[in-house]
Parts: sequence; C-alpha cells; structure tokens
Amino acid sequence: MRKLAFVLTVSISVFILSGCQKYWLPIPPPSPTHVFSLSPSHGPDSTLVSISGISFSSATGDSVYFNGRPAVIVSASDTLLIARVPTLAGTGEVTVTVNGKTHSAGTFGYDTTYRVTTLAGNLEAPYYLTLDSTGDVYVTTYGDFLIHKISPLGVVTRYDSVAAAMGIVQDPTGNFFLSVLSGYGPFIEKLTPAGVVDTIARDSASLMQVALDKSGNIYTTNDATSSVDKITPSGIVTKIDTGFYHPSGVAVAADGTIYVAHYTTPAYTNTNGVISKISPSGQVSILAKINYDGQNGITLDANGNLYVTIFDQGPANGWVSRITPDGKLTKLVSANLFDPCGIALDKSGAIYVTEVNNGPGNPIGSVVRMTMH
Repeated sequence: MRKLAFVLTVSISVFILSGCQKYWLPIPPPSPTHVFSLSPSHGPDSTLVSISGISFSSATGDSVYFNGRPAVIVSASDTLLIARVPTLAGTGEVTVTVNGKTHSAGTFGYDTTYRVTTLAGNLEAPYYLTLDSTGDVYVTTYGDFLIHKISPLGVVTRYDSVAAAMGIVQDPTGNFFLSVLSGYGPFIEKLTPAGVVDTIARDSASLMQVALDKSGNIYTTNDATSSVDKITPSGIVTKIDTGFYHPSGVAVAADGTIYVAHYTTPAYTNTNGVISKISPSGQVSILAKINYDGQNGITLDANGNLYVTIFDQGPANGWVSRITPDGKLTKLVSANLFDPCGIALDKSGAIYVTEVNNGPGNPIGSVVRMTMH
C-alpha cells in the first residue's frame, strides 16, 4: 500500500511539474519597430501627419522630428502616430524614435505660408521702400514728398523730404539713392546719413524703382523711354536696353544679371506681364510670364528667387508671387493687397510691401509685412 502511495505521489508530482513547465519558458521579445508610411507627404504649419507602422510606444515614449525639429504627438497607438508639423520646419526627413532607436519615416515637404499684417498705415501714396541692416524700413511717399522711417515695431518717423522721390535703395555705408520723377527731375539723387542731398545724374522722363550692383552702379526703370538705365557712381547715364513696355521693377543679382518687370505690349491685358532677364553680356530673355494685368516691384533673396508685386483686373486685386531661378511662379498669399508696389525682404525672410492706396479714390496707403509660418 505504501508502495502504491509512493508511486502515486511521484506520478502526481511529475505531472504537476510537467504542467508548470510552460510558465517557465522565457517571454519572447517584442516585435521590432517598423515605419511604413506617412500621410500627407506635404503641408503647411500645424498639419496633422499620420505615421503608420508597428511596435510604436506611447505619446510620451515616442519622439517625432520633422527636418530635425521636434513635433508634438497628439495621439499614439501600437500601429499609428499622429504628429503636428512644427512651425517653420522646412522640407526634410521625418524620423521616429522608439525605445532609443531612430527610424526614418520618409520626407515631408513643408509648404511655407505667410501671415499678412499692417506694419504702418496712414501714409500718403507710398511707392517704393528699402530696409537697413537693423530692420528699419524707409519708404517714399509721393503724396507729401517725404521719406518715412518705420521701425520693426511699426513706429513711423519723418526721415527727410525729397520732392517727387519714387525709387529708393540704400548702399552698405548708409547712403540712399533715389529716383525723382519728371517735374522735379528727372534726377538720380544721393541722400547721405547726415541729410545732405546731392544730384548724381540727370536722366530723362519718368524713373521708377532703383537698384544697386556690387560696384555701386545704379539701375532704374524708365517708363517713358521703355528702357533700363545704368548710372555710374560718377553720374554717367547709359541705356542698357530698350523695348520694355512700362518697365517698373528692377533688381540686380550678385553676378550682374538684371531682372525687369514690364509688359510685352502697350495694352493692358491679363496675359501681358512678364519678368525679363538681362545677362551680364547683355542678352535679353523672358524668365517668367506673369499672365496678369501687370507688376510693379521686384526684389531678390540670397538664393536667387525673385519676389514680385502683381495686380490683376484693377489695383484692389493684388498679391506677391515668388519666381525661382528656373522661372517657376508661385503665389504666396491668397489675401488681396491694394495696389501693391514696392517690395523688400529682411534677414529673416519677411516680406515688406507698399499698398499705394487703400481703395479707389483713397490716396492713403500702408506698408504691410508678410511673415512666414
């Protein structure tokens, strides 16, 4: 009997031990993280982007970066992360970090948008403008023959008075060069930081925007003679090229290439406006067709992109467009600007534009600032 009990006890123990063996097996490691896709693949600031994969963690345990900038994860599961695109992230790689390991989710194209605010109002017919190295704006107002200085905070002060000044540009030493219209000119004038005004050259007819090259030569558009005029520091005037109907804006690149905003014919049509390029050797070509009523001012950024003020079907319907070096045209803002004319950029990439008036029969205009976000 004792032998039977012993056998039963051993058998039961073996059975119990064999039954418990499955609980002693090691727990398998979690599946490795994989990232499959992101959607959408481009968008502006604060776009919600879905990143699909497996073995994600939690909103606090995972990290997502857009072009090196940290993003806020608004929700997380084992197979899906939703992240908000950070402001001014730029185009670049999206990465996901889980448990200390970083994985690529692909490339996200950042669509830069602009917020338009009024920097200064109550200006009498502001036309062209320029910026100094500290971010102060200087604008010519044809309605009262003044040059106004506007601080980055929008404080407006009277800087000087030059009758009928239109175009304005500043050189690295702080001197301003101005184009003065017929009736009071037409002159190219120099305004020193001490307030001394000197006439550099007498040109002809109706002068508009002015620009400088790295040698100190001045370029201006001459609406009446349909030309781009070059004025040397010693005051010698040369017509670079003619045949530009109603030339208005002019900009000069570091390599000496000249860009001109003008029409192709004297008629005002919505397929007329163009931006022409004059090479350093003097060859003229069309960089881009605006295909709207016209354009007034242009400026260049450090990457060779042009920024142009454009109007269509009347001055109240205007905006700013960017033109890449290969001629691609992109409209930057959907909000209409009233009669946009002068344009300039600051070091951060913000765009400053004059609105010559605030509506038909209203000669009071403003300077607006377009900031990226």
